[in-house]
Amino acid sequence: MAGRLLGRDEELAAIADAAQRARGGRAQVVLVSGEAGIGKSSLLQAALRQLPPQGWLVGSGQCPETDGAPPGRAWFDLLPGLAEDAPPGPYADELAPLLAPGTSSGSGQPDGSPATP
Repeated sequence: MAGRLLGRDEELAAIADAAQRARGGRAQVVLVSGEAGIGKSSLLQAALRQLPPQGWLVGSGQCPETDGAPPGRAWFDLLPGLAEDAPPGPYADELAPLLAPGTSSGSGQPDGSPATP
């Protein structure tokens, strides 16, 4: 039973239902929220493991719970992995700073946080 998430069948089914509705052309948003330590990340990891075998392109990102973390920080986690699975083609140059955070001469730091003076 390794890798199985116990006690979250209802939540996993809700996410699978949203994916099925999206496949049918109905836009969907799934919000997973709650107190720290209740298993949000584990739930999402389990759900995300189920989607690629069904033909979905899946990405995920996290926002650190630290002061000064930029609100869009999750995109720095999300975009590079998606670009590996779906290369940006003619937009690669424009997207390069987002696909390899910290490697450009931009004003941010490698972790995506704002530059320090």
